[in-house]
Amino acid sequence: METGDIVAMKNWVGVTNEDAKAIDDELRAMQGRLKRPPTIEDIVTEAKSEKSPFHKHLTWDDQQAATAHRRDQARKVMQAIGYVVGGDDEPIILRAYMVVKPAPKHAEKLALPMTLRSGGATSRHDADEAQAPMPQRRRDEVMSDPELRAQHLRSVVGRIAQYIPELEQFGDETRDLRRAIARLQQSLDQKEKHTASARQLPETVPAVAV
Repeated sequence: METGDIVAMKNWVGVTNEDAKAIDDELRAMQGRLKRPPTIEDIVTEAKSEKSPFHKHLTWDDQQAATAHRRDQARKVMQAIGYVVGGDDEPIILRAYMVVKPAPKHAEKLALPMTLRSGGATSRHDADEAQAPMPQRRRDEVMSDPELRAQHLRSVVGRIAQYIPELEQFGDETRDLRRAIARLQQSLDQKEKHTASARQLPETVPAVAV
């Protein structure tokens, strides 16, 4: 790969590198026809044609589309519920409910379902949810449980780390931040390995007096 190449993002299921290139070509063509950058509405209209590279990635079954839309609406409602965690002059408000996914084992590869058969690519979040619905947990429950708290921290750091390639584009301006993120990831990896090793240790059998 070279700088400027168009490829599929790793966190999407059902979009190949070839799909990404075809979609990029179509977006460029649309901008030429419209004399402006296309909107989502323009893309949906364009995608109605089976010849469009967008077509197979959208859901055309109205019932399935409506269900997916309601699920997305419900997720947004959950995200709108706040939890005050501190702040004297101005309160700090975070999401009150969250999904905490177990940290994947290093040896495992996540097998996510393809959704082209029903029409439409999906994000890893939607794919995970479709495969096994995850419970919405209250923040205080997560933060008071050591295992859930550790999983949540790992998830937060993972999301931050996704921005490292973007931060690298700014060179020296973000070097300290990138190093801090890397150090935090290494620290979490070491703790995770230590915890895993501790769980594998055999239990000590107390001596029985004869």
